[in-house]
Amino acid sequence: MDSRIRYTTAQQVAEAFPEAAEDIGEIPEGLTPLDFVSTLAEDEDLARAVIFTALALPKREAVWWGCLCIRGIGDVSDVTKEGLRLAEAWVRHPEEAERRAAGKFAEEEYFEGAGAGIAFAAFTTSGSLAPAGLQAVPPSPEISGKCVAMAILQAANDEDAFVRHATLLCALESARDFATGGDGTAPWRERGGGAQPAEPAEAG
Repeated sequence: MDSRIRYTTAQQVAEAFPEAAEDIGEIPEGLTPLDFVSTLAEDEDLARAVIFTALALPKREAVWWGCLCIRGIGDVSDVTKEGLRLAEAWVRHPEEAERRAAGKFAEEEYFEGAGAGIAFAAFTTSGSLAPAGLQAVPPSPEISGKCVAMAILQAANDEDAFVRHATLLCALESARDFATGGDGTAPWRERGGGAQPAEPAEAG
């Protein structure tokens, strides 16, 4: 089955994002990206697995996966819902106006919370971080993926460590389904979350 992940080895992901080396950590040779994620999950290194997955997916697909996860976790605030709306608008129509709208929202929310995080992830996928009309400041290659991961981790935060663990495992199962051609929602539906299939799942 065709994969949305275009890297053939996990090591290639690390090489593509050298500034994220500390977050990715040491990678055994010869593992595919999804095999490496499975290894991290087995070792219960789930935050690292989420970060790696968000970097391994193409940026547009990573933002959509992040939206799926945040919706799947459920019980989101109005602010988070607005961040999701703007990020999803960019996924559906990845143009400058949508990117800028997502970035403006994230700034207005002081980059705090899952909604601002996923909106900022959309903003940092391309273009310039500077205001329109000023000298371009391109985003670093790893920033969008790391923002996706941080948004998921914030949404999954729970006082009950067992609930958080189960939520992050579901997020990784969603990523595997999404990366291998699915819409990424089945694990959330089985868990009873709120994610629903939508057009951007076909992005890329």
